[in-house]
Amino acid sequence: QRGWLAEAPPPEAATPIYDRGIRGQGITVGLFDSGIYTAHDMFRDERIPIIAPGIYPTHRKVVAYKMYRTAHFGDNNFFSYHGSAVAGSLCGSDSAIGGTSKYDGFAPDSRVCFVDNGTTYGTYVFDADLTELLDSVRLGRGLDERVRQASGSFGSGTALGYYRIEEATVDAALWHDKWFTLVWAAGNFGRGLYNIGHPACAKGVLTVGSCGNGTAARELPDFTS
Repeated sequence: QRGWLAEAPPPEAATPIYDRGIRGQGITVGLFDSGIYTAHDMFRDERIPIIAPGIYPTHRKVVAYKMYRTAHFGDNNFFSYHGSAVAGSLCGSDSAIGGTSKYDGFAPDSRVCFVDNGTTYGTYVFDADLTELLDSVRLGRGLDERVRQASGSFGSGTALGYYRIEEATVDAALWHDKWFTLVWAAGNFGRGLYNIGHPACAKGVLTVGSCGNGTAARELPDFTS
């Protein structure tokens, strides 16, 4: 959390947000992606193994695992376990099962309402009109309350930089539900101008690119939009 400095800070000064007790506790985050390897230490709960879609209100990490249309349950190598990596970056934590990994997520005490929209063969299931997909998380069906924030890191690379149906339907959903925050990956189309993918061009989305790690956080990788 202090990684943008020219030199790495001492450990006691490196995480000011965590030092203030802000770790995502009490928060359910939404995520759309290829799947989660639910037996991974960052997610598993020995009391409640997740081997099928469902609602798991007392699970320590995954409160819901939902399937979108023709998606295939679980993550797989065709995606290079993309969904598991994103979920781990978002909310992963192995401390509850005795782990000591330094790769816990940014909000390690939060839990996730997950929608799997990945197929067996490495493709994502979604339409240009993203309303139905957003609602599958936003409405929090089966949960005690709606999910107030969600993220995604897939989409269309056609006509980069343009405002399309994907963006229009996302902005409509966000205008309708002003308590809902959506974070989306800018894409991996390079650092040139007008290279943002869809729906990351939406007006109401918080669009996020990539940066270097630690003290290289001011530097942009060549791949990021």
